[in-house]
Amino acid sequence: MRLIPLRRSITGFVGALALLAGIAVLPVPRAEAAPPTPPPPVDPDCGTPAPSLNPMTPDEQTLSTYFGALNAQDYATAWSLFNEQLQYMFGSQQQYAKLMAAHVSCVRLLGVQPHGPHTYLVFLAEQYIKPFPAGSGTLPTFWTLDNGLIAGIGTSPPSEGNAPDGNAPGQGGLPG
Repeated sequence: MRLIPLRRSITGFVGALALLAGIAVLPVPRAEAAPPTPPPPVDPDCGTPAPSLNPMTPDEQTLSTYFGALNAQDYATAWSLFNEQLQYMFGSQQQYAKLMAAHVSCVRLLGVQPHGPHTYLVFLAEQYIKPFPAGSGTLPTFWTLDNGLIAGIGTSPPSEGNAPDGNAPGQGGLPG
């Protein structure tokens, strides 16, 4: 008399029952990793300047050029419009580019309002891939210029008497 191992018999028996019942017994395929989440859709109008925006001063032109370069992902041009202190604050041009590429999907400069000597409140249409890790999570609204370069950024205007630099008190800049 030949002995059949119990395990083999049960497996064969279950398989035969499944076949008789019309159920296919197939190995379960392994789940593949989900594709990465695409960035949020970009508003087609976000990348074009507002028709009413017409930079009148050299400072306004610098801001217009900066946000145009940022929107076009031309990080080298955007970086070149910062003074040395702001460039130092961001660490390097490559770090700045990486930061902006990870967060800003689209930005459009809608308007510029003077808020003191060479300080401007900017109005933006913005879309983000994800919020910035510091502050409000968005691009700052107050921008200070000095000698044609962006010298300070913040979520509030600089305090009177502060030199225009990226680390002035009251200026919640991006990298922090």
